[in-house]
Amino acid sequence: MEKYKKVVIVIIIVLIIMIGVMLSLMLIIKENESKNEIQNEQTNTAVYERKKYEGYEFQMINVDTATSARLYLEDIKTDLLYNIEEAYEKLNIDYKQAKFPTLERFQEYVEENRDRISSITISSYQRFPREDGKNGYQLVAIDTNNNYYIFNVTAVMQYDVLLDVYTVDIPMFIEQYNSATDAEKAALNLQKVFSAINNKDYQYVYNKLDSTFKQNNFPTLADFETYAENTFYDNNSVGYTNYQTNGDLHIFELNITDKSNATSPAITKNFIMQLLDGTDFVMSFSV
Repeated sequence: MEKYKKVVIVIIIVLIIMIGVMLSLMLIIKENESKNEIQNEQTNTAVYERKKYEGYEFQMINVDTATSARLYLEDIKTDLLYNIEEAYEKLNIDYKQAKFPTLERFQEYVEENRDRISSITISSYQRFPREDGKNGYQLVAIDTNNNYYIFNVTAVMQYDVLLDVYTVDIPMFIEQYNSATDAEKAALNLQKVFSAINNKDYQYVYNKLDSTFKQNNFPTLADFETYAENTFYDNNSVGYTNYQTNGDLHIFELNITDKSNATSPAITKNFIMQLLDGTDFVMSFSV
């Protein structure tokens, strides 16, 4: 009888252990499913897709555009700060050739803008179909300093990127520019100029200076860089206080303030813009 009781006790203990193991496994499976759901929400694009494999149906419900924009912007921001070669590989090929033909030049750009890059925070975003006919979509993100980031997305977290909208004219900008009045075109060009100044891309601005104005005031790029560093702010905010035309010249009186410091004095300057073919232009300003 005693032996029978021991057998029963052993069986009960084994059953308790088995039940405990099964419950633990169920909790682990449930936890993994929850993690997978969270991961899917964070990494998939905004396209609803169904795939079948060996009789099972997998449903991929992807995150919205806002979350996608934050993910892509955070991804390139991390690479810019901590994996420069990976960031260089992700640059759009046309953009790379036009602005950063060498890795060394790209490294200089990142170092010059490290503080700005570190503080990148998304402000707005918009999603467009790919205009080159390829699969995927184009995602335009704008940070709180009004810098643009254009992602050409081909698959989940697979993309190439442009870090501004002034180096290479993207179709979206060309369409907006072509439908604008001459005054609006000149204003769009000024936005490009100050985006470049805020990025410390003085080469772009220097190339847009009228040749006579350049020769008289800034015979070398170094001269212009010194002037810009000593005149403009790191984060310029531009307001238009007056506008007039003189023949084919568009003359803007600008009120330039420091977006990062509201107590800094305003800078008033006249910028003179002349439109050329396509989206090209030349300009000068009061020194």
